[in-house]
Formats: sequence, C-alpha cells, structure tokens
Amino acid sequence: MKKKVLITGTGLISKHISSKLEKEGIEFSFLSRTKTSDNHYVWDIENSFIEEDAFHGITDIIHLAGANIADKRWTKKVKKELISSRINSTKLLIKHIKSNNIKINTFITASAIGYYGTKTTENIYTEKDPKGDDFLSELCYKWEKEADNISDYSRVIKVRIAVVLSQKGGALTKMKRPIKAYIGTTIASGKQYIPWIHIDDLSDIFLYLIKNNKTKGVYNAVAPEHINNYQLTKEIARELKKPILLPNIPGFVFKLIFGEMSIILLKGSRVSCEKIIKEGYTFKYKSISSALKNLLKKP
Repeated sequence: MKKKVLITGTGLISKHISSKLEKEGIEFSFLSRTKTSDNHYVWDIENSFIEEDAFHGITDIIHLAGANIADKRWTKKVKKELISSRINSTKLLIKHIKSNNIKINTFITASAIGYYGTKTTENIYTEKDPKGDDFLSELCYKWEKEADNISDYSRVIKVRIAVVLSQKGGALTKMKRPIKAYIGTTIASGKQYIPWIHIDDLSDIFLYLIKNNKTKGVYNAVAPEHINNYQLTKEIARELKKPILLPNIPGFVFKLIFGEMSIILLKGSRVSCEKIIKEGYTFKYKSISSALKNLLKKP
C-alpha cells in the first residue's frame, strides 16, 4: 500500500521530516492551526475540530504538536498549557480516528528524554527504565500514556527525543551566538550531560520507524556519543575557531532568570540508543565533532 503521512505541527522537526518524506517519494500533509498551502489542514484543539478531509488517504501519523517547553518560565499556567497542548491534541486525534473508523498503520508520537527525569547521574538510561519524578518526566509520561489509547487501532511508537542540533534554530543556534560574540562559556559545573541528536538522524529515525513494520514501542532518539555541557561548549568553540574567555556561569544565575525551567540547562544524564541500533538503524552522525562539522560549515 502506498503510504501517506499526516504530520501534526509545522515546526523545525516537522518541516525537516517532510523534506525527507518528499525525497523518498512519500506523500504527506500537515495538521496545523492555519492553512498555508493545499497540503495543510486546519485543526482547533480547544474546540475539538479537525478539517473534514485531513485524514483522506492517510496511512500513518507523526504526532509532533505541543507547546515549546523552553519558551516561557514554568508558571502554573504555562505548565498546564504544556501538558494540555500534548494531551488534548492526542485525545482529539484518537477520538477522530475511532469515531470515523479510520484505518491507520502507525501512530508515532514524539516524547522526550525528559521522561527519565532531569538529573545529573552516571546512569545510562534505556527504554526499560522507569520515569523520573519531576515535571518533565510527568509531562512525557502523560503524553506517552495518552497515545496508548490508540493501540487497539494502530501500531504505536513513542520517540523520546534528545536535544536536537540543527542549522535552522533550536539549541545550537542559541549556543553558538554568544560563542561567536566571545561571551560564550560553560553553564554551572559543565558536568551535566547533554544527550543530543543531529536533525538529519532524528528525521531519518522517524522514516525508519514508519517504513519498518516490526518496530514498535519506545525508542530513544539520541546520538551514540555521550558529552557534557563543558565538552559541547568547547567543541562548538573549536569548530567556530573562537576562544572561551569567560569563567563558568554559576547555576544560580539561570535559576534567577528561568526559575524551575533552568533545570533543563543545569541537569542532564546519559541516554542509550542501543535499541534502535540493534533493530537496524545506522546513525549518520555518531560523534559531536562530525555533527558540528556538518552543521557549522559555512554555506
């Protein structure tokens, strides 16, 4: 059967995945809040609305929609929005699929490595490890659990995404800007691990999972090499040929600026990608040096 993929959201990852699908000759469309082209269909999560033709011919769904966790301080209102944007959007998709008896081969939902809890340890977390005990772990747990409600209709896959490195926004853009301006430096002790993945590998993992019917369950989308904040900062500076002149920025500065959200900068553990490798996926960018060479090269 010819595949047609419905992607929720139109952010950085959604656009990159769609470009990969296009190169593979796989048809795709988007669900988003506004209609910007013929292959964009509108949904209104608050009012439980999905445009009638959005699921026409769809064989697989990649669910990426959700409010950005790093946009605002985590007030009670923002936390509620972060959870509801993920839970309610998933509920709406599943309700629409079931009530209209739509046949879907694969339902892939994004999640995050925050599932394991935001803490700095020497543990290497695998897909079999339990969830953590902080806000991000609870957010990811609820998001993933909601997707299980479609398991009687479709193969369900949950992708726990690491820090995504890209040329067009995201974490790398934020890190390289101060380094280029000679004011970049290590955060706190610098010992906190930063599980990362090149956006090409992340997009290819989604395609791999869509195309391989034997895959199911949870997968960590994280590169094989484990690095900490100090090492990543040094690698970016080396690739940009810029010195690191300033001392480490104390953690309390980030706590003052970002509040509870600062935990995503100040804490981090290692995460394993052995499951996806054993099942046949080969990473293009296994080391941070190879990823940065590709992403920071001059156009």
